[in-house]
Amino acid sequence: AGGYTNLIFHGPIKVHLIFIVEPEDEGTVLLEDMIRREVAPAHRGTVLHVLMPAAEETRAVREYFGVLDATLPTVLLSDMRGATKAEPKGLQYYWPEGRGITPASLAEFIDGFSRGELEAGAGKASKKGDQNQNQKKGRKRKKATDEESGDNGPTTT
Repeated sequence: AGGYTNLIFHGPIKVHLIFIVEPEDEGTVLLEDMIRREVAPAHRGTVLHVLMPAAEETRAVREYFGVLDATLPTVLLSDMRGATKAEPKGLQYYWPEGRGITPASLAEFIDGFSRGELEAGAGKASKKGDQNQNQKKGRKRKKATDEESGDNGPTTT
């Protein structure tokens, strides 16, 4: 978790779009490619894009941000610009439950954050068990494509 901790808490860019993915999921490589080619270039220098596997080495970071048991893949926008020793977490913006992860939806999410339209802490990441409940109720859920990066360290763009 050291590489992720350093990127998020000590790096020069203080706004992070963190993608938490299942490392064994075949869609992770596709998601990583989409982020690198279609999402990150528009925000280079202002938003750090981090691909984080849901693995034991990232457990503490995921728990810290409240996404330890999130349905995967999920996205978290972490704004550390106002973080202090007294309030080290900064502000967290959770990906809306059931929303597909596409270049357009990610751009809209980042733009909404930039315009001050997102509510910090709103829409906490949906838990793995919630997905089964929602499916039982007949609610449709979109699952975004993710894929395995094969890298144990942080992937950023």
